[in-house]
Amino acid sequence: SEASAGGRPPLPEELAALGERCAAIAVATGALPPHRQPEYDAAIVNYYNQPSDTLCGHTDDTEMDLDVPLVSISLGAPCVFLLGGDTVDEAPRALLLRGRDVLLMAGGGGGGGPPAL
Repeated sequence: SEASAGGRPPLPEELAALGERCAAIAVATGALPPHRQPEYDAAIVNYYNQPSDTLCGHTDDTEMDLDVPLVSISLGAPCVFLLGGDTVDEAPRALLLRGRDVLLMAGGGGGGGPPAL
């Protein structure tokens, strides 16, 4: 496959279409406000091999357009995902994610990630 302008391979069409479909469903159900149709062009895989594997809290704030929802697709074992608030003073919310769960994150919000599998 051809490399994109950034020198990385393009996002597979199936993944881009899945992200766009998830965002469209969220808009249709009122979970997200109407906005222009997002175009997804990147994907990251976080692979957890051991029950002790974790991902520290962080913010995904390097994207070009922070209004485009981030789509997270869980595969494999269930995990607890901590969703941070707008400030570090807010206690994170714990979400149980199972295989095939989809989580859309948009707008504000602090760091998030699985503290335990």
